[in-house]
Amino acid sequence: MKKELKDEDLLEPKLARRTSSGFLAYDRLSTSDIKFAKLDLGQNGLRLHFDFKKNYFDKIIASLFISYLFNPDEIFHDFYRMLKPNGLLLVSSMKPDSDISLIFTNYVDKVQHFDFSDTEIKSQDVSLLGAREMLNEAAALFELEEDGYFQFFSEKELVHMFQTAGFRHIQVFSALGTPPQAYIVTGRKSES
Repeated sequence: MKKELKDEDLLEPKLARRTSSGFLAYDRLSTSDIKFAKLDLGQNGLRLHFDFKKNYFDKIIASLFISYLFNPDEIFHDFYRMLKPNGLLLVSSMKPDSDISLIFTNYVDKVQHFDFSDTEIKSQDVSLLGAREMLNEAAALFELEEDGYFQFFSEKELVHMFQTAGFRHIQVFSALGTPPQAYIVTGRKSES
């Protein structure tokens, strides 16, 4: 969290939890203290780290996850803390301005020419309906991204988040269709 809340961001600024010097005590604020025009987050604290021990995991996979976080670079530091030495982090993100319609049209073409007699799937129509539903959901996500509710990251931005958190041996792979519509990035925590 950027810790840049102002009094006008709070429902009741005078009742907000503050330190003895008058600054907001972010660790004591909850989502119910903050004004949200469109979101109702219930009664949750603002502690934005995971409660796993340091050096706990061998691997962490965050697939299509970080785009939905307000301040995603913070989670990379938490991932680093939670990983054992030489632990692996894998993160995926759609590319900015991805065109999911290419994936849909390629899938529809394959379904239309697929021999269903050799599978448990017996209906071309069911497969096409599922593809249409996926495309509609994807279109809604991309509209939310365009409206600024979340962000898809470039290769450079993803690598920067890995580097800033201390990861090494960073590798970037393009994925999800032709041409690729997503990035998969891996990095390792240092051994010491």
